[in-house]
Amino acid sequence: MRRQSSTLGLGPVSALSPALRERVELAYAARGRRVQDIIARCRRDFPSYAALSGEGLESVRRNLDSLVGAFYRIPLVEGRLPTSEELAPQRKIARLRFAQGVPLHELVGCYYGGLPVLWEDLVATLEVESHVERELLRRVPVTLSAMALVATAVTEGWVEERERRLRSRSEAIDEVLSLFSAGSASLRVLKARARAVGLGLDTPRTAVLFRTALGQHARSGPAVDLVRNLLEDRPLGHDIIIGRVADGVLALLSDDVDQTALADVAGKLRGYGWRIGVGTSASGTAGLRRSIREATRAIEIGEYLRHPGPLDRYADFAVLDLVDVVSPRAADFARSVLGSLVDSAANAKQLQTLRAVCRSGFHYKLAAAALGVHPHTLSYRLSRLRRTHGIDLDDAETRLRVHLALLILDV
Repeated sequence: MRRQSSTLGLGPVSALSPALRERVELAYAARGRRVQDIIARCRRDFPSYAALSGEGLESVRRNLDSLVGAFYRIPLVEGRLPTSEELAPQRKIARLRFAQGVPLHELVGCYYGGLPVLWEDLVATLEVESHVERELLRRVPVTLSAMALVATAVTEGWVEERERRLRSRSEAIDEVLSLFSAGSASLRVLKARARAVGLGLDTPRTAVLFRTALGQHARSGPAVDLVRNLLEDRPLGHDIIIGRVADGVLALLSDDVDQTALADVAGKLRGYGWRIGVGTSASGTAGLRRSIREATRAIEIGEYLRHPGPLDRYADFAVLDLVDVVSPRAADFARSVLGSLVDSAANAKQLQTLRAVCRSGFHYKLAAAALGVHPHTLSYRLSRLRRTHGIDLDDAETRLRVHLALLILDV
């Protein structure tokens, strides 16, 4: 252990009487005991300090030794406040304490907890010399102000380090989510990158894509902060992963997400022109990428359908996505199945008949009742559709094709 200097090493200071200076010199020389007292108090009161050992605990001792020495030298002897340069080491120490997992209230509490120890030690040496006591008490305001500056510097350093690390992690998450959204990275790469940022792939998650209104900057910080604040203010489960992607703001929510709360968030954003797509729950690298794709497709289909929302759920649009409803191929498919029936104005009765049959699950009596006609009348209509348009609903594949074609046509 480095040997402590026994004197302040500043030379005489006229503002301090010889009697008080002598007592400060004695306290300074014995500061090692006070440092140990402060450490013991911190370890007793604060769990994170109690958990420190080895070099971590030694770094606390070194810092407190320097800080206690500055306490005697700067406000007591020199009667002034510490400069920004003199406070710089405490900002550095605060960043280290953050890395060690020390909460801010424990960090500041340890500093303030040491102040009574130092004052009690000084007061105990005064005996009955009232003039020295009065002189020491005149140093109380500057001492407290100096301590406030130290606490402020420590808080700034701790918060700066937290923000730096959060920003670094946030950027890493943005990059990982963008890789998942792009769909071009291999599953092996996605798995490695997800693990690097602590994204557990075994936990079922639901992808929710928040796309801002046209003309707004979806990748801007305010957009991400807005979504994050709305999600965190509601009971939307735990472990929310959120970041910027090319299409907007992407959130991965736990499988126990409160659907009512999510709809409430979506309702607030839809009022400003946002669209919110929800994928299906999935786990694993491939499953998570699929859920993200589903959330994107849900928005595309919901927008195409002018779906009122507030949420565009892929589960509601899965069949339409199967036939790629937003592409010209879907219309071509419907025309190939229904032929001239796609001209709904000229064939309203035939299309009405086909819709009723499909919606009844191809139970003809139920379909006839829904249409308000006799079952024989329905049989006649279906026979005519078979002869005129080649639509034979007794064939299972034809039933499927007709049902899909009607879904597309209705869109």
